[in-house]
Amino acid sequence: MYKCQRCGTITPARTPAHQIIISERHKEYGSRSRPAPRGPRMRRDTQTIDRGGRGHEIVEQLTVCPNCAAQSVAAAEEPRMVNQPRPVYKDYSEDYDSDEE
Repeated sequence: MYKCQRCGTITPARTPAHQIIISERHKEYGSRSRPAPRGPRMRRDTQTIDRGGRGHEIVEQLTVCPNCAAQSVAAAEEPRMVNQPRPVYKDYSEDYDSDEE
């Protein structure tokens, strides 16, 4: 049971909640100066390099009932729901070009 943040109705038990993104912002993440250590404290040999990247951060979202979610999806030009995030990929192909001659 939860209260819909759009229409204010209290939904019955076992009703799925939908989260709708109200606003988001573009975000660029810088690379880290040194690799982030992973693993137990004594074994820090496994390290990953964080190159940074870019993506979108959610600024505000609402938890709504299925009826309000259907109305907002029908009204939106580009429907976006939290359960179906937009993938953001960075092209690293230039970093890994090898001479195959």
